[in-house]
Amino acid sequence: MAAMLCCSSRASALLLNTSFGISFSTACSSPFWLSSSALRWGSRQQPQQVPGRLTLQRHSPAVSGGALSQYSRMAAAEEEVSSSDPAGLRLWLEGRASTQDSAAQSLFAFNPESAVQLESQGLDYDELQGSKLARPDLAESSRSTTNAFNIVFVSSEVAPYSKSGGLGDVCGSLPVALASRGHRVMVVSPRYWSGPGDTRYAGAYDAQARIKVSCFDGENEVAFFHEYRAGVDWVFVDHPSYHRPGTPYGDTRGTFGDNQFRFTLLCHAACEAPLVLPLGGYTYGEKCVFIANDWHAGLIPIILAAKYRKHGVHRDSRCILAIHNLSHQGVEPATTFGSLGLPSDWYGALEWVFPNWARKHALDKGEAVNHLKGAVVTADRILTVSQGYAWEITTQEGGFGLDGLLRSRNSVINGITNGVDVDQWNPATDKYIASQYTPEDSSGKLNVLCYFK
Repeated sequence: MAAMLCCSSRASALLLNTSFGISFSTACSSPFWLSSSALRWGSRQQPQQVPGRLTLQRHSPAVSGGALSQYSRMAAAEEEVSSSDPAGLRLWLEGRASTQDSAAQSLFAFNPESAVQLESQGLDYDELQGSKLARPDLAESSRSTTNAFNIVFVSSEVAPYSKSGGLGDVCGSLPVALASRGHRVMVVSPRYWSGPGDTRYAGAYDAQARIKVSCFDGENEVAFFHEYRAGVDWVFVDHPSYHRPGTPYGDTRGTFGDNQFRFTLLCHAACEAPLVLPLGGYTYGEKCVFIANDWHAGLIPIILAAKYRKHGVHRDSRCILAIHNLSHQGVEPATTFGSLGLPSDWYGALEWVFPNWARKHALDKGEAVNHLKGAVVTADRILTVSQGYAWEITTQEGGFGLDGLLRSRNSVINGITNGVDVDQWNPATDKYIASQYTPEDSSGKLNVLCYFK
């Protein structure tokens, strides 16, 4: 199994083990959103103290400008760690230490009021503070979770089956790393097929499950294909709209005109997959952590809240929005909302109004629906591919019009650095580079450089 040399597998597992301890107990089934033209969010809710839990509070002592400006957002947040999981508490500290530099570590401190609780559970306060430093004696592969989740990744691409960039790499490697920690992991992605010679999905078999999705003025039947590999259930949604040459998003003539339809189907099918597919003999059920990647999976948290929870289904499921590229938001005409298969009273969740300068003519009202905006509003947690990007998307320069909305959700935004599969990207064995090399012997790399010079 490929190892992950990154903070992704560690920190994502820690996020699942800690942050969702409270989220699973507080269902959010009512519509709440922000309009692009007028903020209707109200005051930001502060985390409440939960009996029986330890609160790790990030303090912000006076530090020099650079460190404070970089971490002031994080210093204002709170993390809650189950007091019944001392091992998880230690891992939380170790994971945080591995993703911060020394200046950032100075901003983290225990709430002194928790010291007595720590001692009552046989935990030494000084020992836990010391464990903030990385422990080289604890091998990456030996760290397993004590609180396993049913995790469902939803992505428009997943390597090695489909890939156009880093999104496919992450969704092809991180699920494997999480499965190795003891989580039950499913990945849901379209089954792209470009013709009889396409063998990418040769290992995936028809799961003999069909569902009908009501959207775009019709009943659209989709099928599921399944492959169990590297401890992960790889599930592929099959529909004729995915059967065409090109990339997942377009071809040589440009972007496909029906992408909104194709990825709306994906979102509806992904919400059904844990309920209808008896993988390994039993379904994932109604208590899952969905990880919706970019705008293509942006309808996931809205569908869960608007369609399922109102009928008592998926009440215990939660959704993390993972933002890889904020510039692509899935913006379509407002008239398409009625085709998304959502209740009419949820229009505000996706409502988007372009500023005057971006409108085509004087009669253009600028009204649209924005899939990513809807996900930002309704997701339980928001992740980005790094801590720097988590800050960047809240700025006017990097927010692409969503910066105000993202700042209002600052308390649930985290940045976890993207990882790399050290087996797949190993220059000593990589067959796609001109010459292999190792840290001990870089002659292959030097020869290639000399050749190109």
